Amino acid sequence: MTTRFNTQLFDELIAPGASQFNEAEIPDMQDRHENRRFWVTHLFLNSVASGRYKSPLNAYATAFLRRAEDAFVMHDLARDATLKLLTLPQMTPSHYARALLHWEGFLTQAAQAQHVLLRTIRHLSGDETHKVYQPGDGSVEQRLNAVHNALKHAEKRINNNQILPDSVSPVWMTNEGLQSTDANLTWPETGEVLDELARWADGLQNPSGFSEWLRGQSADSD
Repeated sequence: MTTRFNTQLFDELIAPGASQFNEAEIPDMQDRHENRRFWVTHLFLNSVASGRYKSPLNAYATAFLRRAEDAFVMHDLARDATLKLLTLPQMTPSHYARALLHWEGFLTQAAQAQHVLLRTIRHLSGDETHKVYQPGDGSVEQRLNAVHNALKHAEKRINNNQILPDSVSPVWMTNEGLQSTDANLTWPETGEVLDELARWADGLQNPSGFSEWLRGQSADSD
């Protein structure tokens, strides 16, 4: 016999709205970008065969590609764990926590990749004031950073009463996506984040061809 718990207990002791979490249209990214498992390897081989980046761009490229690969890995794990969670006759705290753990990993790797990419763009352009987004502009990049900050500064938010009353989690899952007290990232947008990381990773993996790739991106945006 399956034990049924009071919905209020789930919402207070697992995550806000956990009792209503019953669907998630999460994009399957496992086969969308063929190089996603090999960007770091391609950078190494291309650096040996045809020339490498000068410092500090070599360090930026390596750091970015590692985090881009890891963001894809964590998204795969998070998606699988979430879909498994939703098939259970009764949600369990451990299954929810496991799925959320992988989403936290995705947020961390993706946000760190975004930060390294910003440093890369500033280095390439010579413009130290360049921004990927403006504070509160509502873009996917801004909201990714906001949700990640809620996770990153969880202890500070708890101490400052910046989480929902009777809540134990600064970030949680809803039918629409990942949510914090002041920002959200929809399930489709998690795929958009990876698509943008992949776009830059495909260019950065080849040092000798990166300048030409970058010119092509500039031409496409004109």
